Amino acid sequence: MLQLRNSIKIMEAGNHFKNRAYSKNLKSSRTFFLKKLAIMIIAVTTTFTVHAQGGDKALGGSFLIAGDETILVGIGAKFQYNITEPIRLEGSFSYFFPKKESQKIWGVPVKTTLNMWNISVNGHYLFSLSDKIKIYPLAGLGVVGLNAKASALGQSESGSKNHFGVNLGVGSDFNITDNIALNLEWRYMLVKDGKILFALAGLAYKF
Repeated sequence: MLQLRNSIKIMEAGNHFKNRAYSKNLKSSRTFFLKKLAIMIIAVTTTFTVHAQGGDKALGGSFLIAGDETILVGIGAKFQYNITEPIRLEGSFSYFFPKKESQKIWGVPVKTTLNMWNISVNGHYLFSLSDKIKIYPLAGLGVVGLNAKASALGQSESGSKNHFGVNLGVGSDFNITDNIALNLEWRYMLVKDGKILFALAGLAYKF
């Protein structure tokens, strides 16, 4: 997914991730981006909490699938805050379990392991279809981290890359009780190299 196949071919051709200075800079860059996004989430949430006391809040978890060429399965957690009755802010984190694949590249058997994580901040505009059902378009920002490991001929190499992008999608809420809602969502994350599809189903507890 998103240049991973090309990355594996590069590994096999001999252009490996063996530069320790590069690896150190990559890890530092990832830490910097994560801290920056976390600060943004906290700042935005705090600002809206101060200026919009009394809004509905919810905590929830989700089961997700994501990908373009390769499909990954994951779990996620989210926090929601209603700025006004129709406008809702959501921050989420998702982790996708490693997926192992085997293939031949130039006749050489290659085993790969792929996994991914995602942090997103999205805004929802809620439309009520009934007392129990709401639908919403969504838009926001996110970062996704892709990790790949390839092994062949007794050797293994690994690499990782972060992508920042724009989230666009739609979703729906079904109120099971006054405090518990079922959430279904479908969104694309548009990044420089293409797009990643995220589809999820989850539950949220309102308080």
